[in-house]
Amino acid sequence: MANEANRDRRRRLYRARLDTLERELNPLYDMYWRRAHQVALELGYSSYEDMFAEIKAMNHGVFYGEVQSFVQETNSLYQRQLDKLVRQRLGVSLSDLEMSDVPYLFRAPEYDRYFSTERLLPTLHATLAGLGIDPLAQHRVHMDTEARPNKSPRAFCAPVRVPDEIYLCVMPHGGQDDYQALLHESGHAQHFAHVRPDQEFEYRCLGDNAVTEGFAFLFDHLPYNPLWLQQYLGYADAADYVRFGYISELFFIRRYVGKFVYELQLHRQNDGLDGMAKAYSAALSDALMIEVPPEHYLADVDPGFYVGSYLRAWFLEAAMRMILQTEYSKAWFRNPGAGEWLRAAWSMGQKHNSPQLLLKLGGGKLNADPLRFFIEGVLGR
Repeated sequence: MANEANRDRRRRLYRARLDTLERELNPLYDMYWRRAHQVALELGYSSYEDMFAEIKAMNHGVFYGEVQSFVQETNSLYQRQLDKLVRQRLGVSLSDLEMSDVPYLFRAPEYDRYFSTERLLPTLHATLAGLGIDPLAQHRVHMDTEARPNKSPRAFCAPVRVPDEIYLCVMPHGGQDDYQALLHESGHAQHFAHVRPDQEFEYRCLGDNAVTEGFAFLFDHLPYNPLWLQQYLGYADAADYVRFGYISELFFIRRYVGKFVYELQLHRQNDGLDGMAKAYSAALSDALMIEVPPEHYLADVDPGFYVGSYLRAWFLEAAMRMILQTEYSKAWFRNPGAGEWLRAAWSMGQKHNSPQLLLKLGGGKLNADPLRFFIEGVLGR
C-alpha cells in the first residue's frame, strides 16, 4: 500500500488484509493471549501487566500519566502539522484521512534520490568512522550484505553471543526507510558489541530493552540532523525533509501511546478478552485523530509489554541526544569524543534500566521533556 497511488485500491487492499486477519489469525492470537495471561496468574502475579511491571521495574500508572500528558501537550501541534501534510500529499483534510492512507502518506518517494542504495553502507561506515568507531568492532560485528532468495528485505541485528558474535543483516535497496532501518540496527549492533565481556550474563543479554532501543533510536535519528544530511549525503537545504521526518515521528510516538493505553487495559484482563477490540480502536483513534479499525486489537501487541520499552527508549534517546549536543555540538556524530562517550555507555550493557542509565550519564529524570523540545524545535508549538 505504501506505493499505491490509487486511494480506492488502497482501501480495498487494507480491507482485504483486515478480513484475513480477523478470519485467519485473530483466533490464534486469542488463544495466545489468553494463555499468556493465564501463565502470569500461575506464576503468582495478579495479571500479565503486574508481572511485567515488576520485571521491568516500571510503574505503569505513573508512566501512563506521563505519556498522556505528552499527547495532550502536542495535540494542537500534531493536528495542525498532520493536517497540513495530508492536504499537501493526499489532497484531503485530516478529518478525511483513513488508516489505509497512512503507509502511502509516509512513503515520500521524492526523497529517495538522496538515499541511494550505493551510498547506504559507505554512509554507515563513514558515520561510525567519524565517531572513531570500528564498524566491525574488531570483527565482533558480522555484516551480512549478501543478496539471497527469501532474505529479509529489512535490516536486523542478531546478538548471538554478546559481545563476541553480533550479526547485522542487511539487503540494501535504498530509500529513507532503508537508511533509518540500517542505522537503527547498527545502533543495536554497536551497543551489544561494546558490552564489557566480564559483565554478568543478565547484564549482557537481559535487562531493560529500552536501553538498547534508545541507542538504536540515537542512530536512526541522524537523518533528521541537517548537518549529518549535508556531510554524509550532500543533502543541503533539507528543511522540508526534516520537518516531514518529525511529523512522521510524532505520529508514531502517539500511536505507541495509544497502544500503551490500550495494552494497560488488555493485560489487566484475567477473565477473557471481551470488549478489547472496541478498546483498541478507541485508544488509537483518540491518540492519532484518525478512525482506527478494531481488527488489529490482538495482532498489534508485542509480547512482554514491549510498547513501554519503546516509549521509554524515545525519552532516553532524546535525553542522550541533548547531552551529546551540549557536550560535543549538534555535529556530535563527527566527534571522536562522542564516540568515547558512547563506548563507555555501551560497555555497561543493560546493567541499569533506562532511568538509572540516564542518571549515570549525567542526565536528569527520564521524561518526555527533551523529546518534546526537539519536536517543537522543528515543528513549533
